[in-house]
Amino acid sequence: MVSLLQLIDELELTKPAQQFLQSNMIYYVADLHQRTRKELLALPGSTSEYVLEIDVALRRKGKLLGARLAALPPKTTGPT
Repeated sequence: MVSLLQLIDELELTKPAQQFLQSNMIYYVADLHQRTRKELLALPGSTSEYVLEIDVALRRKGKLLGARLAALPPKTTGPT
């Protein structure tokens, strides 16, 4: 199971899907885990193919879209 604090690189997404997430400042699994399909589809550059790919990748790692988490460490502007 992938940690919520791991980078989206751990999901093994295609380059276009990964670039879509990064262009929308989504860098960590936790950022994805908390968003719904509808929220992802509303982002600039989103396609239903990207959202399906992301959803499948999260499920493979034991995570789901749309989860609400009680507490996470403070957000950063991106990976360091």
